[in-house]
Amino acid sequence: MSTPEMSTCDAGNSALLLHKLCCHITGLPPGAVSEAYDRALHSISTARSTAEKESLPVTELIVSSFIQAHKEAEAVKFSDLLRKLHSPHVQGVVKKPSAVLSFLYHLSEAQSKSTTPAFGLPRLSHHAERRPRHQHAANETGDKLSDSLESLSQKSKPSATPSKQFLGLDGQVGAPIPVSGDELLTEVLYAFQGIGGKILQFDEVKECFVFNPKVWLPQPTQTLVLRLVELGLLYRRVNTFCESKSGGCSSGLMPESFVAALRAELSEYYRFIAILDSQHRDNYEDSGSKLTLLRLRLWTMEPLKKMQVLAALVVACADLKGGMLASKVHSFLHHGDRDIEALVKRLLIAVVKPWQGMLCRWIHSGELEDVYHEFFIASNAMVKPESLWHDKYYLRKNMVPSFLAESQARKILCTGKAVNFLLHVCGDTTAARMEGGMANSLDSSSVQLLFDEDNDEAFDEFLDKIYRERSRRVLSVLNSQFKFKEHLQAFRQFFLLGQGDFVRHLMDMLK
Repeated sequence: MSTPEMSTCDAGNSALLLHKLCCHITGLPPGAVSEAYDRALHSISTARSTAEKESLPVTELIVSSFIQAHKEAEAVKFSDLLRKLHSPHVQGVVKKPSAVLSFLYHLSEAQSKSTTPAFGLPRLSHHAERRPRHQHAANETGDKLSDSLESLSQKSKPSATPSKQFLGLDGQVGAPIPVSGDELLTEVLYAFQGIGGKILQFDEVKECFVFNPKVWLPQPTQTLVLRLVELGLLYRRVNTFCESKSGGCSSGLMPESFVAALRAELSEYYRFIAILDSQHRDNYEDSGSKLTLLRLRLWTMEPLKKMQVLAALVVACADLKGGMLASKVHSFLHHGDRDIEALVKRLLIAVVKPWQGMLCRWIHSGELEDVYHEFFIASNAMVKPESLWHDKYYLRKNMVPSFLAESQARKILCTGKAVNFLLHVCGDTTAARMEGGMANSLDSSSVQLLFDEDNDEAFDEFLDKIYRERSRRVLSVLNSQFKFKEHLQAFRQFFLLGQGDFVRHLMDMLK
């Protein structure tokens, strides 16, 4: 066995250092480590060639490992430090930075997976106590060194059999297919639109995205991708709800307004996806401006929060209409995030808009245009005009919105009943109109006035003013046209003052 010769090249120095390392670890003389040295050299070469063939650069693997450990801040800090490392005034200070990063990454990965020393080599103190003196012991130690280095090289190779969580729809396992970063980004952008592809497939049964069984990706990258595609799953849920409400018969004006508001929010989401797609398609000379999975994770945090709220609303409001729908949307309004609160407020304004129209028609003209039974006031068509006030109109308490107090609901009921009483009982058509500018005051006011707590007193004053005006008009018509007070005075005299046939008949009966 001839020892390696000293050379000025890096390859010769590396080989000499490796030979000395084998002698130092095994405790054997230089002439007895030939087999261990050959196997170590072969294993390191194999691991190196395998690492060069990895589909994703080591920087993305490091960033993905941070994301998997819920250390987004460290990932951003690492990206900033990496950008500084590649800057012109620092370039050249560190030779082969990619190799250094790869070494550190594999070193941290080995420490996290096992408590054994790096590369799985035996402890030096153990061999210092028992130095083998026979060739059989040398061969055994060489086998251990070779096995340890070969196990290290296998860690960097993609497994030929994917884990169970990445089985595809067919459930079959095939040879692993390497995936580039651009291909993976394209698939993620498709998933944001609810579309499956070659890498990410949508399972209709489980209603989730799964990986193609023939595709291999590092575990941190898999975790990051699964977190990203949650946005696409939520989008599918919201879009499916909108599509289901678009076809067939309508369930009401308020559900239709709710769907229209959801589609408006999805239009903003489509614009966001278009920007991401344009960013991905453009080729930038500066690598710092290129779209990556980490940047995608950061950019989708706000859209993900909004889509989570939309999906929760879709589930909660699936079969609701009228006041119940408005109450459910209103329950999502109080949120600590101002952006989420503004989102729910836009949806609530759209839902309450048809309800406001019903309210205005009821207060102004006493009409109930409620084809889908969404309003909180209902009528009984079988009741005759003489029983109009007590029996014809009533409250449906389950349809009273949560932002409307019961006292306010009863004022609204009495106001509309007063209008109908003037029209159908008193025949007063001119008095049914609101006086001055009061008729259009509620129509021109903002819908937000109905449910905004800051304007609750203003809305209550408005209702009280209309209620008093209508009640005053009813009493005025009864007193002027129908002599209501005179009739009451006649009853009083007839029963209590001893005038009329009632008293004469009573006295005859008492005799």
